[in-house]
Amino acid sequence: MRSWHFYPSYVYDYQRLIRVCHAVGIKVYAWVELPYLTKTFWDEHPRWREKTATGMDAKVSWRYMMALEEPECRKAVWE
Repeated sequence: MRSWHFYPSYVYDYQRLIRVCHAVGIKVYAWVELPYLTKTFWDEHPRWREKTATGMDAKVSWRYMMALEEPECRKAVWE
């Protein structure tokens, strides 16, 4: 199982983490907050970037927010 991340060479033993957590009664779930996605998606689709109140692109810290209310954007995200 792999949740969202944007490091192409990042490797982590999620199966072991889940197995160990379950062994001691800890439920494990992926917390994926939309509408921000990877920097790659952000770079490839500038027309779908969310905007701040000042009209600037909504990049807040490491979050790259996308306009999921746009049907084409939403479709591309799920693909």
